[in-house]
Order: sequence, then C-alpha cells, then structure tokens
Amino acid sequence: TLKGRYYMFRRGFFVAESPSGVWGYVQSCRWNLEAGDFETFEQIKDFPRHHKDDGKNLYVIFMAVDSKYRKYGTALKLASGLYDYSRENGLSKIQAVAGQAKGQEHLVGFYLALGMEQIREMPNFLPDNPPGIFMEINVSPMNQNV
Repeated sequence: TLKGRYYMFRRGFFVAESPSGVWGYVQSCRWNLEAGDFETFEQIKDFPRHHKDDGKNLYVIFMAVDSKYRKYGTALKLASGLYDYSRENGLSKIQAVAGQAKGQEHLVGFYLALGMEQIREMPNFLPDNPPGIFMEINVSPMNQNV
C-alpha cells in the first residue's frame, strides 16, 4: 500500500503541496538491482522486499502530479528532491521504468529531459501494455541535469 511504502522509506517519498492540497508525489526505494535483473513488474512489485537501506541505486516506483498542477514545474521539483537525496547519500544511479500506455506517452520524454538515458526496452513489463523503457541516470556531483 501507499502508506506502507511511505513507512518503508520515508526519505524517498516526496510530496508537493500547498494550502489548497497535494499537487503531486513521488515514491522510491533503494535497491541493488540493475537493468537486466528483472523483466516484469510482477518480479519487483513487492518493493519492501527489494528495498535495502544501504542500496546503491534509487528506483522511482511512482510519480504523479494532479493534472490541474502540471506545467508549473512540480514534477521537476519532485525529481530534483530525488536527485539531491541520491547525491547527498552517495548513490550510484536513479532508475525508472517509463510506461508507454495511454496517458503515459510523455514519460520517456520527461525522463530524457531530466538527463536519464534509455537503457533497454522491456516488452513484458506490464501485461497487455506497450513495452516499458528502463531508464537511468548516473548520480555524481558533476552531473547536474536535474
């Protein structure tokens, strides 16, 4: 559950809000998995099992911004929080799988704009959906695209 993931790794859960309410949020976990370690969401969906407090990579589980608050830089601010956390804690990479289903077509472009690279296509990531794209960015003090 969302609440369970928050308690799993509070420092990887960022919320964008104002007095009018929540604009968006991002949840992540630390782990040691790499691009070729899984093929499907089913293999990784138990995030508490994969989360490691000393994991070297940060995986973006989910990011969402309310449609009323898009185009205000909200997603960029959420992503910047993940990048800052990763850099400050010596993590190696930030990783995500960008879906391409209806309503998600913008994700690959968004992650590319953040400086992430397309590593590989994952044809079976979600059943009955277009392939997911595994993406990542190396984290270092010199790489400040986010």
